[in-house]
Amino acid sequence: MRPEHNCKVLLIEESRFQCLFYVHALKSADDVSLKFATSLGNALQFSDEYLPEVILLLLEPGEEAGRLELLEALRENAATRDVPAVMLCEGALDDEERFAAAGVNIMNRDADNQTLARKLRACSLDYRDRLKSDILREASADEDLGPSRVLMIDDSKMICQAIGQKLADEDAVFETCNDPTLALDVAREFRPTVILLDLEMPKITGFDLLPVLRDDPLLREVPVIVLSAISEPQTKARAFKLGANDYAEK
Repeated sequence: MRPEHNCKVLLIEESRFQCLFYVHALKSADDVSLKFATSLGNALQFSDEYLPEVILLLLEPGEEAGRLELLEALRENAATRDVPAVMLCEGALDDEERFAAAGVNIMNRDADNQTLARKLRACSLDYRDRLKSDILREASADEDLGPSRVLMIDDSKMICQAIGQKLADEDAVFETCNDPTLALDVAREFRPTVILLDLEMPKITGFDLLPVLRDDPLLREVPVIVLSAISEPQTKARAFKLGANDYAEK
């Protein structure tokens, strides 16, 4: 049975032996997907496609300055800028405040595999929640526009209701369209400031709608956030190529 939440972790570590050790250590956690890169350059290149939800780092004695430089480089990259980091180390840090300021979660390297997996899951879920909260902030960046107008295009009424409940406390006007064949007309009439778009729908898919939205003079500048249960990198890359501004897994 496929897990409901697949936690996507990128381990950045120069030692290939250590990388393979943690791939094996977390293999029993079915909902943790661990990929690794052995250099910063490879990590940044791979992140653009993999879109990690947690960065995992190992800290050896005397490596604090190097890890801080790596974190600064990650924060300058769009795909990893806001991704939480978990760092495994032995003993106390000399510069713990700087790591904390960089959003790093410190764990003892002696932690067992289950404890590590739980921490990675928690960071991943927190990151997803923050992404969903950012959707409304992006839509209402200009205060003169008034409340955000969120249009969700999804054939599932249950999912639309769940998202609507999450947005109930926000300063937003929420509208849904459960029939993708009517999506363009609904969007033109509603004039949303952000669109939440499902990919898998009958008759017309989200992939079909993305170029249509981007070609419409009234809607082409409206941010489109894809909400999908599909986590494959190829699917995400295709969505971005067709005009999606962001991609969040349900």
